[in-house]
Amino acid sequence: MSVKVLSGFVIALFLALPLVIDQSFLFADCQSGSRPKGWQPTGDADDFDSSRPIWPGAKFTEQDRQRAVERGLRFIYKTAQDPHNFAEHGHDYLWCYDTTARAMKDEAVRSMAAEIGQKIARRWRQANPRVPPGASADTITVLVFGGDLADGLGVRDDAIKEEIRRAAARFSPKDFLEFDPDTEPPPSDVPEDCARCGTENPRGSGFCSRCKARLTMRSRYDVWSEALIITWSGDRYGVKLGASYADVLKWLPVMRPYRGREGGANREFVDIVYAVTHLVYTRAPIPHR
Repeated sequence: MSVKVLSGFVIALFLALPLVIDQSFLFADCQSGSRPKGWQPTGDADDFDSSRPIWPGAKFTEQDRQRAVERGLRFIYKTAQDPHNFAEHGHDYLWCYDTTARAMKDEAVRSMAAEIGQKIARRWRQANPRVPPGASADTITVLVFGGDLADGLGVRDDAIKEEIRRAAARFSPKDFLEFDPDTEPPPSDVPEDCARCGTENPRGSGFCSRCKARLTMRSRYDVWSEALIITWSGDRYGVKLGASYADVLKWLPVMRPYRGREGGANREFVDIVYAVTHLVYTRAPIPHR
């Protein structure tokens, strides 16, 4: 349910703009995951020099990089104006701007991201005023993602949180996570949606129940990384999505050691990388406003 294009934008900022991004969040209290009250800029404006080259001898300066980031933020906001994009991926847009607003050193970029993020958060609230009748576990998860991020951007709705909490209680851990972390580690028998017809099939299925095509199994690292994000978001928002983050995290020793590329022979390598980045992100959350 994540959108790699949008999520990748912020990940690219983290990897390609190390001097712009405030790294202090990596040393936040990983155990409590607490959210300080009130807006506290994470960047140190005193040591930010926009005329400084992005590295010694570089052609471009911090100001050039800042302008590039701002162009990226405007472009992503433009794509959010498409009703289909927003309906499908509104929570990903919220994540993009909320994270950028809290992680960038440059005050102008932070302010720009926060301003756009608040516009998107208000739109999200207008589009999702209630839990829809018969909402699935996936729908509840998206509502938690969006609600948590909208809250962080200052657009709260405590009434719908209670609705979401009651709706979530109807589902089991397997409904949210594809497995029950209280009794088993992340499994390797969860099929991807059918590549031919798009049907979602039950765990353990080798062939599509609709078109009979052979199914591809998700790796256990893919299942685990998704469970980490879902339960971490649920814990932050105050809605249990089948299990707690601690329930999922306890399987970390089972997931090690992490295998490398092995000359391209390790087909799980990309999923392993994603799992590690999800682990780092959830263990060292960026402080909330």
